[in-house]
Amino acid sequence: MPRQARRAGHAAPCRLQVSVQVAAGQVLQTALPRLDIGEGARLSESTVRSLRGRIRWLTVGLTVAFGLTMLLAASRLRVLEGSVTAVLSRNYRSIEAAAAVGRTVDALQVVVRDGGCAEHCTALRSEFERWLAIEFGNCTEAGETELAHAVDARGHHLFAAALANADRAAIDADARAVQADVEALIALNKSAMFDADRHTRALATRLMLALCAGVVAFTLVIALVGWRLANAVTRPLQALADRLRTITPGGPYPTLRPQALAELEAVAVEYRRMAHRLADFERLNIDALRDEQAKVEAIIESIDDGLILMDNSGVIRHVNGVASAILGLEQRQLLGARFEDLATDQPHFVRIRAAMREFVAQPERDRERIELTLFLRGRDHHYVLRPMPFAPQAAGERGLILVLQDVTYIRDQAAQREHLLATLSHELGSPLTSLRMALELLARDRDRMTPPQQGLVDTAQEDIGRLQDVAQHLLDLSRSRATSIAIERRNVDLAEVIDRMIRIFLPQAKEKGVALDAVLSGQALTIVGDPTKLTWALSNLLSNALRYTPRNGRVGIEASSEPHVVLVSVSDTGPGISAEQQERIFDRFVQSGEGGAIGSAGLGLAIVRDIVQAHGGRIRLESEVGHGSRFTLELPRG
Repeated sequence: MPRQARRAGHAAPCRLQVSVQVAAGQVLQTALPRLDIGEGARLSESTVRSLRGRIRWLTVGLTVAFGLTMLLAASRLRVLEGSVTAVLSRNYRSIEAAAAVGRTVDALQVVVRDGGCAEHCTALRSEFERWLAIEFGNCTEAGETELAHAVDARGHHLFAAALANADRAAIDADARAVQADVEALIALNKSAMFDADRHTRALATRLMLALCAGVVAFTLVIALVGWRLANAVTRPLQALADRLRTITPGGPYPTLRPQALAELEAVAVEYRRMAHRLADFERLNIDALRDEQAKVEAIIESIDDGLILMDNSGVIRHVNGVASAILGLEQRQLLGARFEDLATDQPHFVRIRAAMREFVAQPERDRERIELTLFLRGRDHHYVLRPMPFAPQAAGERGLILVLQDVTYIRDQAAQREHLLATLSHELGSPLTSLRMALELLARDRDRMTPPQQGLVDTAQEDIGRLQDVAQHLLDLSRSRATSIAIERRNVDLAEVIDRMIRIFLPQAKEKGVALDAVLSGQALTIVGDPTKLTWALSNLLSNALRYTPRNGRVGIEASSEPHVVLVSVSDTGPGISAEQQERIFDRFVQSGEGGAIGSAGLGLAIVRDIVQAHGGRIRLESEVGHGSRFTLELPRG
């Protein structure tokens, strides 16, 4: 067995190594000459022009060579495996048969000792001969057949002596001789198995080395081919990229010479077509772009707002006629000049320049709006300055747009509202005075009235007083755009004011099905202020809350004291106020998008704000759509 295995094992690595070398040589001879392509070289007719075809041929060649090598190695491994398996299995069967022969001899000695040879010797002899026949059929080693014949001869002599009832000592001596030959037979087969194992390991090692050598050879072949292929591809690609880098915006577009590879030539053809289309497109669209520019300029000139466009260095790039009139300069004097260097001391320009400097220095800061009044087109026009930064597509560039928004219509509407307020306050004054005098005359006869009648007269007097305060405040509001409010300062207990407001609005709340309650802290809620104006402020807040709180809702007043201020909050469970409306909710004549959800004339919250500011305090709004609103008044104590 070892000789046979050694012959098979030695042949496998030699043939594998030869096949690897032959396959590698074939691949190099067929693939590498085709990759010798210089930059701009023209290919011969016998060369595969397509890069895809070259890669396909190379891949197929390498795959076939590697597959044949692996098949040859696998076949040699299979032969080696069969030879080793056959020899080892016969050695194993020889050892098994020899061991069985030894057990039969041991059984014979026991039978002879017990005196039952006549009954069992025949069966034991048959067993002995059967196992010995197996041994003769699996003899593979040198000297194994001679040992088997020796065991056969001594065994027959042993069984003959046992059947003849020979002396036991002689039988034991013959049995020991047979056992010695059996042990020698087993030792011989074991030694053969160990030798076969060593030879198999050596053959496997040589085969693995041969396979590794083949893999290394294939790796070198692939690396060399890949290197040559990369050079063949990257050189024309680099040349193509260098040509494309010379393209500038708007052209001209460089031409590309014929390419060495079919795929690159297809790219070059498409590039030539694209360059031709781009050139045509630019020629055809210049007039269209000019027309669009003229349209945009006409639109900008036609709007009533002033527009000044400056780049990041402050140079005026565009200005319309309205902005030119506001600045008091011609458009030709403005275009191309830095805004800071304009040769004019016109007051509007000075204010606009100061606002622009402040915006550039601190663009994130909130600042007061600048409003300009200018006599233009036969009447006074009002403009509000709105600086807005903009970032064009060019990286790093950042400019500024000065928008002078025309708010003349808004100011006209405000003037009309103020005139209406003045008229209303004047017209309400006389009838309210007459009603108050009539109630005072009725109050002189209080002794003749029942308690309910006295309560009605008192309530009517309070309402008339509130109406007269409203008329007076409307008059104050119409007299001045600044809506300055005169405050009569004295100590005011806000707890009493809140209690009076609850009593006044409680019937209205019950009628609407809305819960009205007050939560006051146990600390002092006294401030220095005007009780009438504070009553008016809370009345406006409560009126708004009750007006827009649905049935089964809640309106609450909370008051608490802090070291220097008193906080009064009016909350409701109404629809809430959106974030967009909250930004301007305290401006005059501003109503919500739901048709006046913050007062029927848009004055209520503006009046509340003016009253709070006149007291040196401030008002805050916390609201979320669908979750109600909370107005908080911060009123200083002194």
